[in-house]
Amino acid sequence: MSSQFPEILEPELRAIYQTAPTPDYGGSIVGLGTVTREELLAALNGEESLRYVDKNGQAFSTSAKEVLINCNLDSLLVRMNSTQVGPPFSTIFEKPDFSDNKLIRAITVDESGNILMDAFMNEQAYDQTQEISPQYGKRRAVYFSRSREKLWPKGDESGNIQEVIGCNTLSTRNAVLLVVHQVGNAACHDGYRSCFYRRLLDDASTKTIANRIFDPEKVYKK
Repeated sequence: MSSQFPEILEPELRAIYQTAPTPDYGGSIVGLGTVTREELLAALNGEESLRYVDKNGQAFSTSAKEVLINCNLDSLLVRMNSTQVGPPFSTIFEKPDFSDNKLIRAITVDESGNILMDAFMNEQAYDQTQEISPQYGKRRAVYFSRSREKLWPKGDESGNIQEVIGCNTLSTRNAVLLVVHQVGNAACHDGYRSCFYRRLLDDASTKTIANRIFDPEKVYKK
């Protein structure tokens, strides 16, 4: 099933650039960036390449094997043609830069490197993610919801919490990489394993490529 999307896309979208998956691993993150709606449509039409910035701040152009879009239509997962496209983002054991009360990106992957979410954290969410949850007895992912303007402990309503295996800062200090065990097997509030469950097609439409794990209407009562 596909649907037309250009008119409902955000004017500027966040983007994660990832090497092509292998049978054993979901792929390495090699760049982060932003893409305008016009740049995306031009890339899908073959008129120009997408551009990303690597861990050293260098800009590159790349062709994409496939482009997936998240449930909120504001973030892209760009899977490249090659498994070898520059060095992956390195991580450091330092706190991210939260100066000026800014939000940072939180890229969440499972144990196999498959990207589940592209969300945000403020400093309080980051600190709570580092702590042992009194309710669950282990670390759990806590994000910041921009639409609701409050902390978002993942799984409070659905029960699909994310048990944190690792939480490291990207070397640029403007994002963190969370490695989690996804309880309930679904990270997306639409009921899918990953928020990136739709592929962008060349004709400016989307196609659902994953199976729904739960029915949101039955899980979310509000």
